[in-house]
Amino acid sequence: MQHAPISRARYVQENRKVRFLEAYDGWNEGRLSQAEAAQILGQCERSFRRHIERYESDGLQGLLDKRLSKVSKRRAGVAEVDVTPQQAYLDLLPELEQVA
Repeated sequence: MQHAPISRARYVQENRKVRFLEAYDGWNEGRLSQAEAAQILGQCERSFRRHIERYESDGLQGLLDKRLSKVSKRRAGVAEVDVTPQQAYLDLLPELEQVA
């Protein structure tokens, strides 16, 4: 059985959650300082503390990037996407012939 391919954004988000949990466990068990855990995650101590607060209040859901669930304001409409390049060229052909 084949699985659907995972999007890059979802992969990054899942990877971020796993890495945070490893760093959080290391910090919580006393093996890592906050500075070391933050460095492993590639962030500053303050960001790590913010992530800890969100994780402890909201669980893994608190770590999700909320921007990924929103539709982009720059997203093309269905009418724009449905036009093939060949159709767009044929639509412009009369105008191009007038210029020549």
